[in-house]
Amino acid sequence: MTKTQAPSDPQTSRIRKVLERLWERPAILEWIVLFTIILMVEKFNISMPGLLLFVMCVFSPRTLEQIAYTRFVESPTALAHRKAAKVVRDYGVAYIWDIALFLVLLGAGFRFIGSEQLLATWEWIGYTLFLLGVITRILALRELGVYYDAVISVQAEHKIISSGPYSLMRHPLHFGIMLQTIGLAFLNPIWLGLPAALAAIAVSCYLDRYEDKVLLRELGPAYGNYYAQTWDMIDLILRKLPTTQAKQ
Repeated sequence: MTKTQAPSDPQTSRIRKVLERLWERPAILEWIVLFTIILMVEKFNISMPGLLLFVMCVFSPRTLEQIAYTRFVESPTALAHRKAAKVVRDYGVAYIWDIALFLVLLGAGFRFIGSEQLLATWEWIGYTLFLLGVITRILALRELGVYYDAVISVQAEHKIISSGPYSLMRHPLHFGIMLQTIGLAFLNPIWLGLPAALAAIAVSCYLDRYEDKVLLRELGPAYGNYYAQTWDMIDLILRKLPTTQAKQ
């Protein structure tokens, strides 16, 4: 039996749940970033073309991800699945993702509006990684559908998704947000971009490993077989977990 979290203050739990459901929506971060940049444009009289470029190149792809989220994982059936799920770990350290992504989004915005220079080669590489991250998450959301959850949970009718990006890797949603953060880090000064990228990698590896352990224990050989046949970034750093620990 998987240990669930210890009971906490009801008010705190409600606030945490609201925050989880708020911050899991991809568009929230960039709307905050966009309004911040607009205020800075007005204050420092920065020209508008760079702002429009930021909206087209960064804001729009993230908005497409929000549309995918709304279409694929916000149906009444999906919400019912998540409500009935047994939460093993709440959003927790994933807030580090949000902070890191928020900072590099903000930094990328100022790169677009604060410099008239064309993107350098390494910045184009970073932007390409960002777009790959967005595409990866959209494809993963489409495959997950009603089985999506922002927290690590085990659903009553838990299904192992092995189609789309899940046919190759175990946690494409995590991988996608990591790619977005690393990619945008290339558009930031090194003192901001490097810590943000390292934080995204660390959180992704930690949550991937934790989720693998939970699913091996809860779903047994079915997940063990899937685990053995797929790849994840954590496999480059640590040995794969023994599938013998899967619950029989």
